[in-house]
Amino acid sequence: LKPFFAQADWDRGTSARSPGVQQPSAMSRRADADKVPPSKLGSTAEVEEEADMMMPSTSAERALRAPAAQRGRCRRCLLAVTGLSIAESVFCVCLYAWSSSPSAVPEWPPVHVSFPDRKQCELAALYSPAQGRDGGWRRGDPNGLAMRESGGFFDEPEELWRLRRMRHIQQRCRQAESLRACPAPAWIKDCWPGCRGASPAKCPGGSFWQIHYEPTFSCDAELRIGLQGEGGKWVCDPHKITAAVAAGRACLVYSIGSNGMYDFESAVHGQISPACEIHTFDMKNWSAYTAIPPPRFVNYHIRKIGPPPAALVSILFRELGHEGRTLDLLKIDCEGCEWETYRSWLGEGTRARQILVELHGFSRAHELFSFFNEMGYVTAHKEPNTLGCGGSCIEYVFVKLSRNFTRAAQV
Repeated sequence: LKPFFAQADWDRGTSARSPGVQQPSAMSRRADADKVPPSKLGSTAEVEEEADMMMPSTSAERALRAPAAQRGRCRRCLLAVTGLSIAESVFCVCLYAWSSSPSAVPEWPPVHVSFPDRKQCELAALYSPAQGRDGGWRRGDPNGLAMRESGGFFDEPEELWRLRRMRHIQQRCRQAESLRACPAPAWIKDCWPGCRGASPAKCPGGSFWQIHYEPTFSCDAELRIGLQGEGGKWVCDPHKITAAVAAGRACLVYSIGSNGMYDFESAVHGQISPACEIHTFDMKNWSAYTAIPPPRFVNYHIRKIGPPPAALVSILFRELGHEGRTLDLLKIDCEGCEWETYRSWLGEGTRARQILVELHGFSRAHELFSFFNEMGYVTAHKEPNTLGCGGSCIEYVFVKLSRNFTRAAQV
């Protein structure tokens, strides 16, 4: 049975360690691999190929490279135990099925899909504000770089905006490095800080969020509105919405998920602007949660949001006559529905300036963040819900910018 159990350990992502020999961590091996002179770096494809060659040779990574061959080896191992007793054979088959079953952890995406490559990251690391260019744009210029890449939301000097872009690139480089060091849902201690489980499936969500998807952008005057503690939401620079309303622009807010609570809507009305048009959507009538009706400034709709047969946000836009308008705030707190519905939030004709969402767990986190980056959103705030989910639920703020900013590989 020794070859079979060794193979089962291989499939679970645990590799043998020589007794008495201290093994370097995945992160330290990654750091050593990164010490490559820029002159040795070639094209993007060559860089990615070289990165693959330098990746720590963990059992989980070998599984990704040759899954078919390893499955064949497992089949031969299973055939080897057919001469055992029926009870022993059944036990071995069950053990193999357990070791091969997918765990409830996210799939790691290819790093090259939406992250800067190594050469671009090295160039970004060398950038300093003193090296920036002064194109003559100043505050108040509608053609300034910040105004153009933020849809008119941020009015900043070009040098400051380029510094923001550099910080965005650097943080995405750090995230890409985390994915390279932890390329598959395997048990690598450095990839699950603070977890004492034997596999990723047994680690709390807080272990995942501790090292993944930190904010890549910051808002100078962000504000937390709504309830203290669980239920409150951070908003990026709400004073800019207030100023825009005072200048005659309309304000539009969608709130998906109510549960009979309107603290967010009340805060928008009282702290941002009473002129904001607020629409709340929930699967049930408000009377299913409370005997108190919504405030008069809340337009309540009984709708299920998501892919068909539920309603896309773009469908709601057309039904409510909001086509061509910008959603200043899109708040989603629907207790887990976000993983199945997030692609429906940004359908054709829908433009949301800010998305405020609570993520429950992390089952499809890589896919979700890749989607928002491709759609032109930066991560502007991250707050763990330490009360309700023990760190497994995270509040995020996504802010819409130009794709020239979000997908930038150089400053």
